[in-house]
Amino acid sequence: MAACSHVSFSLTDQTKIYTDAPVRKSALQVSVHPRGKQYTPLTAYFHPFLIQQESADHAALSASFTQIFYNVWTEDRLFSTMELARGYGYQGYSSALATARRRGADLLVIGKVPYFYDGTTLDDSAVTIQMDIYAAGSGTLLWTMLQSSRIEQRDPDDYVMVVHETRLSHSPFNQMIRAIAKDMAVPLKAWLPDPDS
Repeated sequence: MAACSHVSFSLTDQTKIYTDAPVRKSALQVSVHPRGKQYTPLTAYFHPFLIQQESADHAALSASFTQIFYNVWTEDRLFSTMELARGYGYQGYSSALATARRRGADLLVIGKVPYFYDGTTLDDSAVTIQMDIYAAGSGTLLWTMLQSSRIEQRDPDDYVMVVHETRLSHSPFNQMIRAIAKDMAVPLKAWLPDPDS
């Protein structure tokens, strides 16, 4: 049995084997990127995500999605300093840029969520994230990256003696956003120097 599986043995019914549903991702699309390599470590101001889809509570979703993404990039140590903006969601590009300059950051990082669907443990869950990174001084767009991910619900596979069921996560967005953040960190790591250099 795989390490990610759980087995529920039964003498009277079919034995059930549970597997956690995997995160499926689209290819990472990098449509804007710098030509050369960055040789000095940079600081970044991380603004709350813009939730572009209609939802009941933009501020709570923005805070949650932003925190998950920010945590991954903090673990990966991309920047010498990365400050997370606290507040009530996306405040607009001009306001975010002014704050990044006032805080002394080299870069402004703005995430956008054009689409999400929360199926919790009953249906598919999906999210699309676009990350835009600007030079705080000039306002020039340096990076634009886009990626989608989903966790799919699957019907049980009945093998007469056993039944294989796929379990859906209780926190699908945590898994999907972390996977996207890890993928988006790869080209940034190749561009940025060691933050301690």
